[in-house]
Amino acid sequence: MQFTSREVKLIERLRKEERRWPWVRWVMLTIGAVCTLNGGLWGWLLYHSLYWESLIPVAKRDPLDATKVFVIVVLWSVCCIWLFLAIWGFTIVWRTWNGDVNRMLLLKLLDAQQTREKSSDQAA
Repeated sequence: MQFTSREVKLIERLRKEERRWPWVRWVMLTIGAVCTLNGGLWGWLLYHSLYWESLIPVAKRDPLDATKVFVIVVLWSVCCIWLFLAIWGFTIVWRTWNGDVNRMLLLKLLDAQQTREKSSDQAA
């Protein structure tokens, strides 16, 4: 089977990704953990910005104005983004901890085909 130069580049890219995966999975796991910690930190900031006033007597509390609402919305958005990134990182690691099955099978089939072609060329 003859491959075009573009197909050969794609095959080499698949091989490169397969070689890199053992350490990339640890990087993705670290990314998930760091994003979880960041999301927790922003959630903690949001919690304390909401409930800090509960420590102040009712007579001295300021009413909820647009600035406070803006801060709450920004903190909540940042917290949700960090937690979404953490879920994404953990999902990638959980789904493909031992490697991408499709990629592994494709590379094995290509290797088997190339060995078969080499053996048939040597026999001829």
